[in-house]
Amino acid sequence: MELAKRTVGLATMVFDKHRTGLNGGRYTVMMGIELHPLARLAARYKRDNPKSRVHRQQKLVTKRYDLDEDPDVKPFSVEKTLEPNIVLKILPKVLLTRLLADPLLKMAMHDGMGSDYEAKEAKINIKGTHDFIHEIGHHAWSYYLPGVEEVAQRDAVIGATPDDHSTRHTLPFQMVPQRQKAYSQLVDGHDGQRLVAGKVTRATDLDEHFARNFDYLIKRKPLSVMPAKSLRDIRKFLEFYLVSGLIDQEFVDSYMYIAGKEGAGGRFFKIESPSRFQDGDSVTMDRIALIHVLDAERRVGRQLTLTEELAIRLDLTLGFAEFALAKDKTALIKTLELYRTDEPELIDRIRANR
Repeated sequence: MELAKRTVGLATMVFDKHRTGLNGGRYTVMMGIELHPLARLAARYKRDNPKSRVHRQQKLVTKRYDLDEDPDVKPFSVEKTLEPNIVLKILPKVLLTRLLADPLLKMAMHDGMGSDYEAKEAKINIKGTHDFIHEIGHHAWSYYLPGVEEVAQRDAVIGATPDDHSTRHTLPFQMVPQRQKAYSQLVDGHDGQRLVAGKVTRATDLDEHFARNFDYLIKRKPLSVMPAKSLRDIRKFLEFYLVSGLIDQEFVDSYMYIAGKEGAGGRFFKIESPSRFQDGDSVTMDRIALIHVLDAERRVGRQLTLTEELAIRLDLTLGFAEFALAKDKTALIKTLELYRTDEPELIDRIRANR
């Protein structure tokens, strides 16, 4: 739990330090007309338990609603993005620490046409947090994979993309950083820059593939690899990210636990050729909540009770979660739907609870 608290704090500091243009008002905000689904329950609970809190101090899922501070809060939604710090909180502590200390990195959110990463300026431009982790992956490829002795190689890789973002130039093999070559070997790429021989395209660009896989990695999802016949073990990939300083042992344990729960264990891969690549997938509140739930389950060594899971998914104290489950299941289900963490199996468990 202490590690989770430190991670929460680091995530906030990372975004606050590096952001250069966040303006929530530029996004379309849909305001509700009714109170938060748990508002009336919270008022009853606070009346009967004046010294007790409705929400946990360290929030992992949402910062938008606080029934302790604002009992009359009305729900709202921002369709294009999730809260940046909520997304950052699923990153490993070692990476958050590294991002916080980074003197070059800059991050900006905007309401434009898309997201991108400017390697020469070390600047992440994001339309919304669905692209957040992907663009951090580009920064890691450019600045964190090259070793301290590979400054010339790092600069050559960064300089290989023209200012007009046209086709990336290929470099002599000796000018490719060792860890970029190692990543290529893991995914069965052609060299340290391309998945297959020929002109570098978005589909064959190893930098792009790394950023896409980095996004899957942080979301604890199967990694994308080329359709070679060799057997693979996800532990070799995790060791690569570990020695590269992008994840820590706590994250390895989290990833392996979730891989085991989701059925694939050590063989946790998406076999894809460049012609079949999709441009990643969105980070969702349901996935973020599930990661926190399974991490808590791993730490205590047992499946969480329904009350414990609801407390994590809705950032509630155990006392209030238990009270709400006993008094108004419909309000809890509406709140799960509002937060978009409403897995059908969980809803069934709430309805069946006696």
